[in-house]
Amino acid sequence: MEKNRNAVMWYSGKWKVVALSVLLIAAIFMMLGQIPVAASESGDAGPFDECDASEPVDGSMKDTTDFTISKHKITPEELMRLKEKMGTYEEGKEYNVMIGNHGTGLAPPTEEGWQWTAENLYVVDDISGGTPRASTDNSQDIWFPPIGNQDGEGSCVCFAVGYYTKTYQEAKEHNWDLSDVNWVGGYYGYPDKKQDKIMSPDFIYHQILHWYGGGDHGSTYSDAMNLIHQIGCSSWQTMPYDPTDSTSWPSEAAWREAPLYRGETGYNIQWVSTDADINNLKLFLDNDNLAVISVNASWYGAMTSTDLWTIDNYNPTGTNHANTIVGYDDNFGPYTEGGNPNTYGAFKVANSWGLGPWGGGGDNNGDGFYWISYEAMKQRIEYYMFMDDKIGYDPELVATFEISHNYRTQCDITLGIGNKTSSNATKAFNNWNYRGAPAPFPSNPIVFDITEFNTSVPTLNHQNFFLRVYDGGNTTTGVITNFTVEYYPTTYNVSGNADRVSVSDDPPVITLPDAYVYAETMLRTVNETPVTDKHKVGPVYSDRWALICVSANDFFDPLNPEMDAFPAQGLQAYYSLKAHGYQDDHIIFMLWHDDDGDPDVVFGTDTYITIYGSHNDLTGPPPQIGGPNQPPQIDFDHTTPIDKNLLKQQFQWLAANVGPDDDVLIYLVNHGSKSGGEVYFNFEMPGSPSVNGTEMRTWLSWITANCSRVTFLSDFCHSGDFNKDVNTPAMSNVVFVSAAGDCNLAWYWMDKTIWPQVPYAGSWFFHPFWERINGGWSIDQSYDFGCNHTPKAHLNNFTTVREIQDPWINDTIGDAATYSPVDEEWVTSGTVIHLNATDGGLCAVGSYIIYYRIWNESHGWSDWMQGEMNENVNFTLTGGGTHYIEWYAVDDLGNTETLHNETDYIPVANQPPVANFSYLPLHPTVADTIHFTDLSSDSDGTIVNWTWNFGDGNTSYLQNPTHQYTMAGTYNVTLTVRDDDNATDNITQPITVAAALTVDYVCITFGTENEIPPGNMSTGFTFTMYATAFNTSTKGSLGPIPVNWSIANYGSNASINTS
Repeated sequence: MEKNRNAVMWYSGKWKVVALSVLLIAAIFMMLGQIPVAASESGDAGPFDECDASEPVDGSMKDTTDFTISKHKITPEELMRLKEKMGTYEEGKEYNVMIGNHGTGLAPPTEEGWQWTAENLYVVDDISGGTPRASTDNSQDIWFPPIGNQDGEGSCVCFAVGYYTKTYQEAKEHNWDLSDVNWVGGYYGYPDKKQDKIMSPDFIYHQILHWYGGGDHGSTYSDAMNLIHQIGCSSWQTMPYDPTDSTSWPSEAAWREAPLYRGETGYNIQWVSTDADINNLKLFLDNDNLAVISVNASWYGAMTSTDLWTIDNYNPTGTNHANTIVGYDDNFGPYTEGGNPNTYGAFKVANSWGLGPWGGGGDNNGDGFYWISYEAMKQRIEYYMFMDDKIGYDPELVATFEISHNYRTQCDITLGIGNKTSSNATKAFNNWNYRGAPAPFPSNPIVFDITEFNTSVPTLNHQNFFLRVYDGGNTTTGVITNFTVEYYPTTYNVSGNADRVSVSDDPPVITLPDAYVYAETMLRTVNETPVTDKHKVGPVYSDRWALICVSANDFFDPLNPEMDAFPAQGLQAYYSLKAHGYQDDHIIFMLWHDDDGDPDVVFGTDTYITIYGSHNDLTGPPPQIGGPNQPPQIDFDHTTPIDKNLLKQQFQWLAANVGPDDDVLIYLVNHGSKSGGEVYFNFEMPGSPSVNGTEMRTWLSWITANCSRVTFLSDFCHSGDFNKDVNTPAMSNVVFVSAAGDCNLAWYWMDKTIWPQVPYAGSWFFHPFWERINGGWSIDQSYDFGCNHTPKAHLNNFTTVREIQDPWINDTIGDAATYSPVDEEWVTSGTVIHLNATDGGLCAVGSYIIYYRIWNESHGWSDWMQGEMNENVNFTLTGGGTHYIEWYAVDDLGNTETLHNETDYIPVANQPPVANFSYLPLHPTVADTIHFTDLSSDSDGTIVNWTWNFGDGNTSYLQNPTHQYTMAGTYNVTLTVRDDDNATDNITQPITVAAALTVDYVCITFGTENEIPPGNMSTGFTFTMYATAFNTSTKGSLGPIPVNWSIANYGSNASINTS
């Protein structure tokens, strides 16, 4: 009778009849259910050949009781059992064993993989949810793909996990009907339709395969299932299976599709060694699930004529192939097993070698399936693996990145959210036993789902994301060319049209051998336009205007550069503005003079810039000033006092030319002063009148009345108090930022002999600063963020000391703040660090107190500490690793001076741990359980991992394990410990294990001569007997051994103590 796979479909545990004829057929089979139908050893058809397993011959209905699985983390004993069954990866061993022309490819975990397994694998305790029916066959469901053929590639694991199991899960979830799909092409075949609904085994295999000798050599279950859990899986359509290609990585379309098809869990197992376990497996299958098992494909030829393995014809010593259990039948049989000719029941299994008969034997009926008896499942297979589907999942947050590197296997890639040194959460991209072929990264973007980061922070808005790459290779390095975060708050789409996009400014970032490098970006999730070009990040204004006013009266010595190199600062500001989209017509450049007797940049001339001489990083023609909207050009000599009304005229001209959507930047490079609570803007030429705070606010108000926003940068200490002037109110649409100090210096001046790769250093600070401002951050937060992206300028080429003087910040949103200098050196553990509040020109009123805290890799942030009143703080760095210091000072009026010192201190190398252990008993035998005690220590951290090698092929990862040897001999026991800085140490001790002792004879003696009992003892006579055991082959004492006394009591008044 022809099988009708379309007749019935299973929905939420209930039958849906779609044709009257089906109802009649069901009635007929209900009556036939009373008649035994069996598959015999002679090859007679079994029940699956003539009826749908989803509709058992006895007419039973699926039990709709709630289906639940209880699990526990794998125990050390279970881990050893599993490890003995699977084995451990051996270098150079062939794991893609060819059987005829067919590949296998089941590889065991590495030793590091077993450590991961010990920490992450879950084992089933029990499965509940009613009683399994007498039979079920999930391969007859419309969700099951046609039997596939892996060809000679070692991709059996990825066919079992991806092609069969993941396809079945997704088809069931989305109700995809695959019943009309056929495998065409045989050995080099493919599904003939609906490839967008069938999962790609190569998407998985090419990322996790074991590679050596120029070819692929299999993969592990844990990697395959965990890749689906962490990354997902693409369809066959976006990454077709090609058995001749084992190196290509997925296309962007495949990467983008994968997050839709992730797993809820990774690698899980259930032991199958009892009838109760068999019942659990049947219940698991009966609830529309598939199970993955390990087999030895070399034994296919031993199957019976009905394609059955029993304990009689299947008894391998190892496994090499992955297959998929699709169903079971309690009535399969009768067959002979263990001498019983009336044995029934078997599991139905799908292979990935196409339709048989297979080379080497097996699949005699040519359907691609075979059977395993229940007893063989218990005694030979012993366990199965599975993963849970992530149902109804809609990705919300993905990262995309591009890396150019010739050896992608060298790179450890991690995504994170938060500060890169103390993140809220991280997610490894390629944490597998094997990494695939040592080929280059693809030229297309890689897309990685990071939606789980949502739960690590209260909101995604303004969160920092980072891409971390560790290049563990040799001198061959690569480049991070792109890092982007995409946000899909409504519905994910594979086209990449995200609601919000944040592109990192950091690339290109060159990887470094044996070192970490980063790319970072901040995500804005509300009221923003997606960013697709990092050079266009910023506000959408009709026009952006800039006024750069430069005044310098300081002598500039190129061999001893000072911070008052004002003409160079102004020019660097100009070039930075040009790099960020400002047009010449909207840049007003005013140079007062620098009083050195040489012409510098003056309007209306072609004079070249000669400020630095041979050290000049701005050599070239001056900016072409004088566009159609430019105000009258101004030229000054070097002796005439400056008329402040000239600056006033420029403010007036700007006010008349800006529009309501325009953004204005005013950059005033001058010195300042403060007197009686009033702030003054001073021009350096003697005799030049100052501009006080009230005047400047008035001038600014003319511009702000006609534009969207003014950002006012002024290069002197006291600008930090500008909004604190009690005589003038704050201005709500003016951002005041002091441009003094090293952070902003790095965006208008940088010596290219130190940073030759930075043509215009302004990109370091200016872009991230505005990106945060436009995202709604306060000026304090934005400035800190910009400074963290700014390399500290080397003010002196001949010293390793770098000065840090970050300026005061003030805005109408946050607190007033100032930064102060501190020496940064490459230091060693024990170096004294000085926090000096007064060196930075703290304009403190009255007294001040410094508050500080310290961060290091081992212990995170310390508690806040405080110094003494009006005293600077000195403290000593201890321990290894990177340290960060955060500190601030507060005066009597609440003025705050803050240093977020994102500076790496590099102390002496971490002190490694010292491994040590003891054990009892000291003279064990094979009958003893030996208790090992860890005595290791770590002087500057904590030990986080223990690996024991007992010298007999067994290992443990417990801190204090137990072990029993089965044979006498001397064993070298090695303990390897790893601390929280990844330093290791090991110790090996020999342990001699004796054979179990036997007693040849026992000698009984009395305590003393007076205690020898007479022939007739009277009441009250006391004596002591001692038993000594002897073994004639052992020299010396055997040590204490238990003795059982048996003393006959012939006297009615005697009492005996045998302690």
